[in-house]
Amino acid sequence: MWLLLDLALPLLVLLLVQTIFVALINYFVTFKVLDKNYEAAVMSAGMCGIAIGSTPNAVANMDSVIVDNGIAPIPMAIQILS
Repeated sequence: MWLLLDLALPLLVLLLVQTIFVALINYFVTFKVLDKNYEAAVMSAGMCGIAIGSTPNAVANMDSVIVDNGIAPIPMAIQILS
């Protein structure tokens, strides 16, 4: 148990750095390259899911944005094709 406790701080630091990096990449690259519109926001949410977790996280993130704000045809088509 003590060995796991020694790893807790480095894991938290790595998670924090990864989260900050993903947020910066999504805002300054993904969102701006995709024309700063609603579909870009949906794709950025999916990118957050891919970067932090896996494909199911990306689908869940995109679906939650779509449920709250309405359908986005292009990201949903990409999601269905992948």
